[in-house]
Amino acid sequence: MGFETLPSTLVLAGCVRAQRAGEHPARELYDSQLWGARRGYAERAGCAWLILSAGHGLVHPLGLLGGYDASPTPRDWALRCRALAPMIALRFGLVEIHAGARYAKPLAAELDACGVGVVLPMEGLGIGQQLARYNRLRRDAAGVRS
Repeated sequence: MGFETLPSTLVLAGCVRAQRAGEHPARELYDSQLWGARRGYAERAGCAWLILSAGHGLVHPLGLLGGYDASPTPRDWALRCRALAPMIALRFGLVEIHAGARYAKPLAAELDACGVGVVLPMEGLGIGQQLARYNRLRRDAAGVRS
């Protein structure tokens, strides 16, 4: 058994509050225009991607999840990020975090402390601005001029 080449970039798509009823693959559980844009970006990125879930931490897009109502305290989220960052650092050298600042910033700080490069492409943008940027990125990827 040989060593496999591990992907160097990871895209993390942050969950959203709106969820479909019942159990679904995680990528289909969330239900909002912002989630659709984040998911679409992650799926087109050409690298590994996972869902950054407030209730479950890191979730594979095909992992089955039922709806949940979770909003961890900042302290609890910081502790979760402290545990997640070293695991991510074992496999990835660069992480793009597409999530709200409340979730992205603590994880970015922990990843940085582990020597992982971090990009926050939507930092400082409101939801409408994020949607517009995702639409531009999608058009650019498709070779469509605006």
